[in-house]
Amino acid sequence: MFRGCITLCSLAVVGLASITTAWAQEGEEGKPSLKIGVDLYWGVSDVSGYKSFTDYFWAAHAIAVPSTVFLEWSDGKGSKAKIAHGIGKYYTANDSIFDNPSELWFSVPMGAATATIGKFWVPFGIQEWQYETKPGIMFDWQSGPVQYTAAAVRNTLTDTENVYARVGYSVDKDVTVGLSGAVGKGLSFGTSHDRGWAFDAVVHKNDFALYAEYVDLKNPAGQQYQFSFGKLAYEGFGKLVPWIAYYDITDDAGEFGVFQSAVGALDYQLTEYLSLRAAYADTSEGNHVWGQVHFNYRF
Repeated sequence: MFRGCITLCSLAVVGLASITTAWAQEGEEGKPSLKIGVDLYWGVSDVSGYKSFTDYFWAAHAIAVPSTVFLEWSDGKGSKAKIAHGIGKYYTANDSIFDNPSELWFSVPMGAATATIGKFWVPFGIQEWQYETKPGIMFDWQSGPVQYTAAAVRNTLTDTENVYARVGYSVDKDVTVGLSGAVGKGLSFGTSHDRGWAFDAVVHKNDFALYAEYVDLKNPAGQQYQFSFGKLAYEGFGKLVPWIAYYDITDDAGEFGVFQSAVGALDYQLTEYLSLRAAYADTSEGNHVWGQVHFNYRF
């Protein structure tokens, strides 16, 4: 069923691209647009296996987000579509567990809700660690300060279904909290865990921004996986943003291993499209440094 949905979505995106080529422009409000873009990462580090990398480097430990080329379409009235192809090692390596396209979806407003079909990022926490795209269908809607998101997807690693849901609540314009739940075999990168929940929070105060997340997963044997994350950034320097973060992974099943990392970093927005990062991490696997370039542009 889901493979059929992906095929139909592919045809829909190709058809939209053909029909709307003449609309490729700066998408003014209420007008259709078609844009080609790139979202590229590149960097170097002293971490074994990551002396150079072509995707987003996470906590001096692993790759977390792919570099992509993509096509985005909007009818200017709420319907949207996107196809993205991973071009870094995260999606193109022979031993990668991920398949291209990294994203392929079509969304349409349905009253107060939005329905999305295709391959999309699953709604779980703030995606600091549980970050995967899977094929399926997703609905999200807003009711006052509360945002609801629910998705039923096909897990291609385990050939089973997964269900994800998140409820977000805006305490005020500066504070948002969320609670997520998920069930299904292999719900996180195809491991044995089949149920879990997560809490997340984002707080902006004066020139500071705080991001936090806690993830708790279990497998049928009752073995527990826990992930904790906190990041504090200072945004009062304009283009220069210093930040510190702490990451903690424990896994009774041994599939994710055990890892801790305390990171200090500087981000600099060189241009509207180009940003730089220099970072140092004191981790359970040693002390490490890395530098990274991020280029995001739509033509």
